[in-house]
Amino acid sequence: MKFTLKTKTEKEKKTLIKQDKVDGENIKLTIDSDLQQNLYNELKNDEGLFVVMNPATGEVLALVSTPAIDVNKMVLGVTSDEWNEISNNEKHQCLQDIHKNIVQVQLLNQ
Repeated sequence: MKFTLKTKTEKEKKTLIKQDKVDGENIKLTIDSDLQQNLYNELKNDEGLFVVMNPATGEVLALVSTPAIDVNKMVLGVTSDEWNEISNNEKHQCLQDIHKNIVQVQLLNQ
């Protein structure tokens, strides 16, 4: 990564920051896409949630909740009002339930 000051003709004038690239670690996703899709199809017209985990490893195999929220908003950031609307909405209670269930399973595996 390199940030530079340039002239109007795009000639580099001064390097402000230079940092060499460092490769990250490999990750392995454990979500079973077929299982995830099947569970979503079961719930798509209802309110509820599914959490499917491998009890031996704690791997999350599927995680589905409906009604769904736009996770892109979470990535880009939500306002306090938007977060309060999501977190206080009974239809989105699944988010808090999912978190509690995952924490409980992790504690049991310790």
